[in-house]
Amino acid sequence: MTAHPLRRPIPGISNLRDLGGYTVQGGSLRWHTLYRSNEISTTDTDTLSQLQTLGIRTLFDFRDDKQKQKVPIDASFRTKTQIIAAPISVSVLIRSALSGEKLTGTSARKILADIYRSLVLDHADAYKLFFNSILDPNNFPLAFCCVAGKDRTGLAAALLLTALGASRETVFDDYLLSNKYWETPTDVLREESDEVRAAVFTANTHYLEAAFATMSEYYGSAESFVQNVLGLNPARREDVLAQLVA
Repeated sequence: MTAHPLRRPIPGISNLRDLGGYTVQGGSLRWHTLYRSNEISTTDTDTLSQLQTLGIRTLFDFRDDKQKQKVPIDASFRTKTQIIAAPISVSVLIRSALSGEKLTGTSARKILADIYRSLVLDHADAYKLFFNSILDPNNFPLAFCCVAGKDRTGLAAALLLTALGASRETVFDDYLLSNKYWETPTDVLREESDEVRAAVFTANTHYLEAAFATMSEYYGSAESFVQNVLGLNPARREDVLAQLVA
């Protein structure tokens, strides 16, 4: 699938991209309505100016409190945008999984897959709040984010696209675009091997597959998880389609 030239409206925020144009039930997602992103933070005045042109009314933030304190949202952006917080602390999950173990590429990949399973089993409330937020037409344009815009945000986008009838190929294509756009940090995990860094900083199909497999194992399917756990029943789904599909 070729990315639309408007997929990344602001190059200055590396993983901010428009979800418009994807084929779903009844048409394609509207442009300039839904954005997924890494943490929206910049001191560049030109980037901030471009960000304002998007007219984002709502920012849905999956970062935990410590992450938000480390990289606060720009004050000028906050004055015009409501923030909905649904903190998921993946750092706690990582520390628990490590338990003193020396990381290898294999163990790091297992930890990431386990995190995706935990997102489904332990953090459904955050994703339910996300789906509730897209039911309010006054919240658009809406952006949703985490630190990298890859894992917590990646699953949110995958769930939304799946719920609206996108093909599994489209879901995974969108997920993997983080590998193309996200500028990976150079000051994190510096003591680890390149293989470990790659495992942590890469959007890997194995991780997203682990989330989908967990939904199927515990709830029958991803669609059933969205409907019965996240609350997007058929009537609500039709409302979302009416708002988001052109």
